[in-house]
Amino acid sequence: FSSLSTMSLVDESLIAEDKLVIAQLKQKLETYHDQKVQVDELLSTDPDNAQVAGLSTQIADAIKTTRDLIDKRWVELKAKEEQQYVTGAVCEAKYEREGWYTCQIEEVLLPKDEDDDKRWLVSFVGFPGQTIQECTIHQLRPFKPHPADKLVQGTVCKAVYKNGKFCDCVIDQATDKGTCWVTYKGYSTSEEVPLSHLRLPYQKDMQVKKAVASQESLQAKKKQRLERHKQRTEDKEKEQEVSKAGWQNFSTKLSKSKKMGGVFKNKTGESLFKSPEGLDGKVGVMWSDKPMTQEPTFKKLTKGEKQS
Repeated sequence: FSSLSTMSLVDESLIAEDKLVIAQLKQKLETYHDQKVQVDELLSTDPDNAQVAGLSTQIADAIKTTRDLIDKRWVELKAKEEQQYVTGAVCEAKYEREGWYTCQIEEVLLPKDEDDDKRWLVSFVGFPGQTIQECTIHQLRPFKPHPADKLVQGTVCKAVYKNGKFCDCVIDQATDKGTCWVTYKGYSTSEEVPLSHLRLPYQKDMQVKKAVASQESLQAKKKQRLERHKQRTEDKEKEQEVSKAGWQNFSTKLSKSKKMGGVFKNKTGESLFKSPEGLDGKVGVMWSDKPMTQEPTFKKLTKGEKQS
């Protein structure tokens, strides 16, 4: 554990001061922009007003000066932040989307060209031989020691054991040099570990995924995903073709059936519901096994004859 260092080469208060100054300059820049808009609107209504024109020029100069100061402060802040992270130092890194975790800097990668940024290779504490992650300056932050009120004797927690993995333990005593004495579960001896190797109950349980061994394995997984996607697409197209063929067969049979235009026809092509031609034509009910409806007969009555 002695090889791990959490000491910062730069006073963190200076970094905090630079961030505060940058925030104040940004707020001032926003105010200048608002003033510039108001003055330009006034100048548009009175273009010959020399006093307003001069004020507009002064505000434009103030905007440029403030921007230059912000850029300068950003460069200084970035340089100070980068000085904190040297090989072997312990800090915190953001692991994908899971949060911030304690890590050790394995190597500093210098920029390849002017457009490239410095990067860091880090390994997460408590997960030996697993994830080596490449980080930018925005994915790193200084290690935050555990609050003193959390390092209470008898607290059940986890600490990195000799095998490099987190194991259950109990806090015996905290020291003033950034370490803590703990007793591991199943052992009677007490060992001193740095606070960076301690995981307390109030912290979220860290589940660092196993990293892919090499770039080749990443490409292999990507290829498998593409093949599965291609297979699913082909299967879907086959299902659509089968459905299309079934519908075409149905349409063909329907066009050959006797049901055309919603009217049933006999072999001669005449409608089954066609009324017989002539004045005596009658309509009956098909397949009812009953005779055709007979029309009543009327007899012409003579004078004095009664209807029966």
